[in-house]
Amino acid sequence: MSVYSVYCLVCLILSAVGTLIFIIRYTHQLTVHFPCLFLLIPLAEVGYFMLSMSSNLEEALLATKITYLGGCFIQPMITFSILTMCKINLRKPILTVFYASTMLLCGFAMTIGFNKIFYISASFHIDPADGGVILDKHYGVVHMFFYIVIILHTLAGIAILLYALISKRKNVSTTTIGLYVTIEVIGLSSYFISRKVTPKLELMAAIYVLTELILMIMISYMRLYNIAVNSAEAYEKRNTNGFITFDRKMRYIGANAAALKIYPELADVRINTRPDITKSENFAAFDKWLTYISQTKVPSDFDVSLDDHFYNVNVNLLKYRSKTIGYSISLEDTTQNRVYTHLLEDYNHKLNEEVAQKTEHIKEMQDKAILTFAEMVENRDSSTGGHIKRSSQGVRFITSKMQGDRKDATPEFCSALMNAAPMHDIGRIAIPDVILQKVGRYESWEYEIMKKHAEKGAEIIHKAFEFYDDTDFRRIAENIAHYHHERWDGDGYPMGLSGSGIPLEARVMSIADVYDALVSKRTYRERLSFEEAYNTIMDGMGKQFDPSLAKYFAASRSELENYYSQLGE
Repeated sequence: MSVYSVYCLVCLILSAVGTLIFIIRYTHQLTVHFPCLFLLIPLAEVGYFMLSMSSNLEEALLATKITYLGGCFIQPMITFSILTMCKINLRKPILTVFYASTMLLCGFAMTIGFNKIFYISASFHIDPADGGVILDKHYGVVHMFFYIVIILHTLAGIAILLYALISKRKNVSTTTIGLYVTIEVIGLSSYFISRKVTPKLELMAAIYVLTELILMIMISYMRLYNIAVNSAEAYEKRNTNGFITFDRKMRYIGANAAALKIYPELADVRINTRPDITKSENFAAFDKWLTYISQTKVPSDFDVSLDDHFYNVNVNLLKYRSKTIGYSISLEDTTQNRVYTHLLEDYNHKLNEEVAQKTEHIKEMQDKAILTFAEMVENRDSSTGGHIKRSSQGVRFITSKMQGDRKDATPEFCSALMNAAPMHDIGRIAIPDVILQKVGRYESWEYEIMKKHAEKGAEIIHKAFEFYDDTDFRRIAENIAHYHHERWDGDGYPMGLSGSGIPLEARVMSIADVYDALVSKRTYRERLSFEEAYNTIMDGMGKQFDPSLAKYFAASRSELENYYSQLGE
């Protein structure tokens, strides 16, 4: 095997490996032109290797045909991929002419050795000095059109890329444009200088390998943009929150329509660049966000105000195959929630002003306000209707058995616990509708958002009852909302508390909450029987639930089953 055959074999192997890597990593959500390119290039490499190994004219001509079979379509495919990237749609007649002319040229190339339209003549000999194959060709008139088509495709591709660069097509990265131009220039020049180097060295074999490498680098960029854009589009369909993405160097990648309403200046920012803070006061604040993100542990969230609106900014890592490739930023408009909070604060302030004269009346109003607000939250979740009332009644049954039987279950504590129970899920008001009202089981990321209702509920209660004189009631209500999803074994959330470190009121609420969930129908499962639900709770004593409460739950069994039977649950 000559050194030229080894060279062609190495190029063939490298191109095959490149195609394999492409198939494994990059085929998802790419246009047909890229897979075609990664199949055509190894085909052309096979032709070059066969040519270097030929022993006679017939074998050399066959190898040349295989090379043309791949090479005729490579440049057109590059041009069409450029059009797709720039979102330029050609009319079908133009596409038909392009494809037809390419296939016609390929057909003429297949006539080599049969007529003189593509090759007038060809001679074959092997250099005895180094074993290199030399195929001397005298081109026919049609071969000139082959060069013309290649040149036209190259110039058209470069023209389209320049148009994308100077126009307002912000969806095209300058990095991608530069890589495409590199492919075009190298490819075109190699067609005309390869024979200047040596007739035995097929320079295009190496150029095709280089083309594959550049394409994979370019596709990596395009993959990042596609992931960001697709994520933004999916998020936009399911939620009205703003969504913005950046790469690891804090360069802008994309945003959905809601984010563009908040930051309209983003429409003028080219992707793969960092927003210019000198062009907008809003961008000055935005730059502080980026600085904060780059210096703070992610995921994280913080609150900002902008144009009389308040937003909760949540930052998460954007990943692909477990590798961090950027950041996703969601902006949730919390203005309305703040209004609700202020209304509650004002309402409770007025209640406190009347405490001296109408203590009992205020207590009655408070209970009604709690139930009304809790029901308002529950009405947003169509899958758990009546849960607040039922679980609150379960708390009453269990608490009534505790009172007088243990020192920490004082009458005041039990009364506050029963009155605060309806507010245990009040934090759901801060959960987006798309999560709260989802039919079926949550995805892992949706469940992480849903789990935030515990902390949000504690915050709402803390603010709503800030001026309430009964500090014990406020503490109990806040603990119930915050810790009713904690587990005795420490595997709960949001704080991972365990054992007696979990407030007693939250431990009681947890039993009633889970029992109602078990005996109630959900969109993703049927209700359990009373026997199954009872056994599940008892089996969880010492793991999920406080074992010291087992006897009170057992004593409440008949009351719970009678109550749910009357409800038809």
